[in-house]
Amino acid sequence: MSCHLGGKRFSVGPRSHLINNIQALRAVAAFLVIFVHLEDLLKIIGLDKFGYGGVDIFFVISGFIMIAVSVRNKPGPVGFMLERFARIAPLYWVATFLVFGLALAAPFLFKGTQATLDHLLKSLFFIPYARENGTVFPLVFVGWTLNYEMFFYVLFALGLFVPRRVLGYVLVIAALVGLVLAGALLKPAAPVLKFYTNPIILEFGVGMGLALAYPRMPVLGRSAASGVLAVVVVALLVLIAGDLRWPGAPTAITRGAPAVLIVAGALLLERSGWAVRAPWVIALGNASYATYLFHPFVTQFVTKIVAVLRHPWLAGPAILAALAGALIVGLLMHRFVETPLTSRVKRLFFRKRAVAGPVAAS
Repeated sequence: MSCHLGGKRFSVGPRSHLINNIQALRAVAAFLVIFVHLEDLLKIIGLDKFGYGGVDIFFVISGFIMIAVSVRNKPGPVGFMLERFARIAPLYWVATFLVFGLALAAPFLFKGTQATLDHLLKSLFFIPYARENGTVFPLVFVGWTLNYEMFFYVLFALGLFVPRRVLGYVLVIAALVGLVLAGALLKPAAPVLKFYTNPIILEFGVGMGLALAYPRMPVLGRSAASGVLAVVVVALLVLIAGDLRWPGAPTAITRGAPAVLIVAGALLLERSGWAVRAPWVIALGNASYATYLFHPFVTQFVTKIVAVLRHPWLAGPAILAALAGALIVGLLMHRFVETPLTSRVKRLFFRKRAVAGPVAAS
């Protein structure tokens, strides 16, 4: 379907995915993040700091998708937040309660994770808190990115109060820039304030900028599209190997900038007819959120087995087994838990709101 944004047509695909190449990048990002949590095994084979840029791709994509969704559905601020909560919270709560239960039953399996009611409630409602070691992680440690996501959604919802949508988008981007500048100038010591002024939040704003630019992106010829594809490949290589090759370089160079180039290039290629159409890639992209949340259960399990057996030669096969296992678990959780659970919560939310008035949901 198509919508109008600033006089231009904003084309999006079926509800299952907005743009094929974006879904493919979500699969790539999830794959990279799995490697991050195989760090102990990767060190055995001589690799370290591998895959960290996957989160940066996710954040840029998130900024893009929020505008695409708001243009397509035209939700109000409350409807937007309800839809986002229904999309993010149910599966995250399943993972959170699972970790909480395991931490209560077998605390020796967890480092720095305390199964307290305070930590449980803060984790469930996306409230950042500092652990005893100073790190800002919820019970499900990969949920730190969801704390950023929910914060971004709140800012985005506030922007939807502005009658002129594009102006609201610009104000959201300005707020993200302002937070980062405030952090750079004030240098807050409190972990939570440092958390919300981290420059990584600018990636949401860049993603929004790409969404605003997308309807105006040109349709490229074959040679130009080939050049863009080459840039995407190089940027992906920098994203993957940058931290290994240049360990002291700013992450904005080794992760942020490549992530932006990758997403921008993927969008240009999609506009030009160069789209990923392999069903298995799209399926992995659809399951990327479930994979992201539940892969640590697989990677930690495999890592602990190798540590107990103490055979270094097992590291390589274990990495492959963990990758396959994490992707399979993600697909199963998406199919049998995430999809039905999210649908039920959305029906509950929007059936109740239908009494007061219609709400568009994605």
